[in-house]
Amino acid sequence: MNVPYFSDKFRERVIALDIETTGAFKGGKNRIIQLGVVEFNDGKFVRQHVKLFGGGKSTPICLKIHHIKDSDREGCPTFESCCANVAKYLSNSIIVGHNVVSCDMRIINSYMDELGLKIENYKLIDTYRLAKEVLPLKKFNLELCCAELGLDFGEHDALGDAKSSLLVLDQIIKRRQHFDKEDFFV
Repeated sequence: MNVPYFSDKFRERVIALDIETTGAFKGGKNRIIQLGVVEFNDGKFVRQHVKLFGGGKSTPICLKIHHIKDSDREGCPTFESCCANVAKYLSNSIIVGHNVVSCDMRIINSYMDELGLKIENYKLIDTYRLAKEVLPLKKFNLELCCAELGLDFGEHDALGDAKSSLLVLDQIIKRRQHFDKEDFFV
């Protein structure tokens, strides 16, 4: 994955992430059904990973967005059963995502709270917030941000969106090179 501006600016452990959910039926819980991560350390690509999770039933609206059928997730572990590992993995990192503050991490942290777990010592970079500051758009969904920056949006799933978030961040850094790195954190 070629992200030269990002790689030059961020030498810490960085994890771009995205989740896909079932959506919430009235009175129901918005269940995490897919987690995608792209990890960099010292400016270098380390790994990418995507995992499906069982439990819950996807709303028709969410199914149209992510195309993950409930039958695709049969036999997969639930997100709850993996939370301790997720908390450990995400701790001590910079977490990047598009709308990561009000969506992804809010939902992930709700699981952690329910289970008495905590992601330790992390910072957030929200590409949605950054895009609102630098792109001349009226709407700032990930696909439109990619189009504005001349990037291929790719597949809409958790891993594809994690990659796209990192590519958007790379291009925003290119446009804001004179800013201090701390300006990127939420």
